[in-house]
Order: sequence, then structure tokens, then C-alpha cells
Amino acid sequence: VVDGLSSLLLWFKVLYYMRPYFTFGPMVYTIFLVFLEIKVFLIILFIVIVGFGNGFYIIQKGHSTMGVDSFSNFFVSIRSALSYSLENYDLEELDSGPHPLVMSLIWVVFVFIVSIILFNLLIAIISESYENVSDNKLPAWRLEQARVISD
Repeated sequence: VVDGLSSLLLWFKVLYYMRPYFTFGPMVYTIFLVFLEIKVFLIILFIVIVGFGNGFYIIQKGHSTMGVDSFSNFFVSIRSALSYSLENYDLEELDSGPHPLVMSLIWVVFVFIVSIILFNLLIAIISESYENVSDNKLPAWRLEQARVISD
């Protein structure tokens, strides 16, 4: 486990050292800028996923669906809601519970909020960050070179 995490961090360090090159520097800077700017978005997304996961759990509590316990406990329900937000869902699970109509309606609202509204908002945030860096590509590149030299 430690080796796997170390390897992952090592590859991120490669991105760090690509910053002084004109081709990669502004793009890497954009990636780091996006991570800084999506904090509020991630909090909103977390609240939405936990809220819908909790709702799915309460509605399906005590009912195993087709041998797959996607809503067997609170944390599994949140993981299922996260999976649903990434459009990895099994509609038969929703239909096999005690309240298929309610589950389907909640699923439609969830998909609308997450897949359409929130992910389009994320695209807008990323586009704005890219546009800001793209407009100032040369100064951003020089700034990244200076930061690497000062490190």
C-alpha cells in the first residue's frame, strides 16, 4: 500500500518538475489552479452526494435489492450515490426496492442536479481557469520557472 501511494506521489512530482518548460508549465499551472478554485464546488458536491445517499439509504433501509446491497448501510449508500453521480448506475436496483416510483423520481432529480447542473458548473470553472492562464501564458510560464529555481 505504501509503495503504491509513494509511486502515485512520485508521478505528481514529475508534474511539478515539468513546470519550467513552456509546453507543459502553463498546463500544469492550470491544473493546480483548478484544484485551488474548486474547493467550494467540491463542498457542494459532497453535500449533494451525502444528502441523496442518505435519502436512498432511508428509503431502502432493510431491503436487499437483487442480492446487491447498494443501500445496506449509510456509507455504502453514499458510495452508491457517488457511483450514480459518475453515471454508473443499475436501474434494476432502484426498481426492486419497496418504493420503486419514489426511488426513480429521486434518481431523476439526482441525475439532473449532479450530471447536468453541477458538472456543467465544474466545466465552467475549469474553462475559466484555463482561459485566465491562457491569456497570461508567458508570464505564467516565467513565474513557474522562477518558482522552480527558488525551490
